[in-house]
Amino acid sequence: MTPCTKTVSIIAIVWCTLSAAYARERHHATPEQFWQDYSLADTTQACQDSIRKHFPDFLRLLEQADSTTADKAVASFICPLRATPKGKALLNELTEYHLGHPRSALRNDKTYAFFLKHIIAQNSDETEASRLRFLLGEISKNQPGTTANDLIFTTDGGKQGTLHKTPALWTVLYFSDPTCSTCHRLLPQALESPVMRSDSIQVIMVYPDDDKTAWDNSLHALPDEWLDTWAPHAREQYYLPALPALYLLDREKKVVLKDASLEQISNYLSRRAERKAAQGKIFP
Repeated sequence: MTPCTKTVSIIAIVWCTLSAAYARERHHATPEQFWQDYSLADTTQACQDSIRKHFPDFLRLLEQADSTTADKAVASFICPLRATPKGKALLNELTEYHLGHPRSALRNDKTYAFFLKHIIAQNSDETEASRLRFLLGEISKNQPGTTANDLIFTTDGGKQGTLHKTPALWTVLYFSDPTCSTCHRLLPQALESPVMRSDSIQVIMVYPDDDKTAWDNSLHALPDEWLDTWAPHAREQYYLPALPALYLLDREKKVVLKDASLEQISNYLSRRAERKAAQGKIFP
């Protein structure tokens, strides 16, 4: 590396670091302006590393923004990145890792949908666009605020039932697999959770695959108030990239929390109960 090249690299590093810090400090509460004063089209390693470092902060702001603001902010972020092959590769890396990975702490299907819509609109590769359109359709299923898709299931007693005809103040759809080691590891936590044993909550354990023998051979002792069910067509109605997966539904079977953790469900219901108590209302 020549002295001139080294100087240019140092300047690039300093510029990317300072401009990113300035943008976050000045516009940290505005997702549309988060990357302002930042050269997203710059393909130097220093700038790309800085984008990687601060992308999670951008996602957290998007979660708090209204849909119109979030959509505009995502469009502004994507356009300069897709102008170069390196930028496209970085965009794919960031979205797939933070938004597409089923165990990402920042996974948010609503936010992911904003990214996919703009990436598809700017994609000239029809094969890739077709793949992304399919993915967009999958993650758009059962978004919070929408009525959950109905499920037809068989209970461990051999009876047929459906989600929409199972009355409850709250419903937890608990998608699990008897051959899944993670499911086995997390089940004791669910069984010990006071929320999952609440009289106001109906837990429906759902095995979503077609191997009924595996389900028959694994029926385990669950609380009497839980429903242990087999729903072989569940994956047609629900996007389940990893198991276990929990959904919290309200009395009208609208999705409140999608693919949530036990802690998130517990915290949501606890906060709601506290607000109702403060207002002198009876939970829920």
